[in-house]
Amino acid sequence: MRLWIFFKKEISEIIRTQKIFVIPAVFLFFGLTSPLTARYMQEIIKALGGAEFDVSGVIPKAEYFQAYAQFFKNLNSICIIVLVLIFAGTVVNEKVKGSAVLVLTKGIKRSEFIFAKFLSGAALFTFSYIISAVACIYYTYLLFPKFLHEYLWMGMIIFWVYGIFLISMAVFISTISRSYAVAAVLSIVGYILLSILSLIPIDRVNQFNPGFLAVLPGKVLYETVAQNMIIVPTVVTSLLAVILIAASISIFKKQEI
Repeated sequence: MRLWIFFKKEISEIIRTQKIFVIPAVFLFFGLTSPLTARYMQEIIKALGGAEFDVSGVIPKAEYFQAYAQFFKNLNSICIIVLVLIFAGTVVNEKVKGSAVLVLTKGIKRSEFIFAKFLSGAALFTFSYIISAVACIYYTYLLFPKFLHEYLWMGMIIFWVYGIFLISMAVFISTISRSYAVAAVLSIVGYILLSILSLIPIDRVNQFNPGFLAVLPGKVLYETVAQNMIIVPTVVTSLLAVILIAASISIFKKQEI
């Protein structure tokens, strides 16, 4: 019951600080523009290069699944960075301001404090992700003769797991940090390292790298990935998210506030 009460307080805080508008708006923008970019890329490049510029040999004819591949690629840039930066301060800001002490003195357990922070971040990400995905699917339906991909649902789930992991990472870093600046830097460094590791073409590395889930949806859409490279990294990333939240709770319990 106390967890639910504090969770509602966190949601109210998200609404009050207008995060409920900022993050969904960023996600929705890329949900709308990704199909447009994929559909008209040839025309855009031709317009930039001039009427005589032949783009047919450089950029292949747009296919509907490229809209979804572009969608996942766009989400893994600005959208994820904005999300990580915002939730990097979710715990440390309350410790610095002293509001964490006030909350804990009202009977909220430290485990409930951390878990509510994580749940509220996961809820906001999920809401933003869903509306952007719906927008992307709808615009793909309008712009292409075909719009449903056999493995689209799988790509959507994979990227959702990746986003949930990043929320858990941001909460963990926010818990161990003493200032928002430190938390923000560490969160971005973590995101960059995961992204770099995902570029290593070694299956044994990618199976245990959460960052691989960011590029995996595109591989699923193009059907260039083995089934074991879908299940293992998704399960591993899910377990790492649980471990990070458990570690955040354990560390927070030992901290002096």
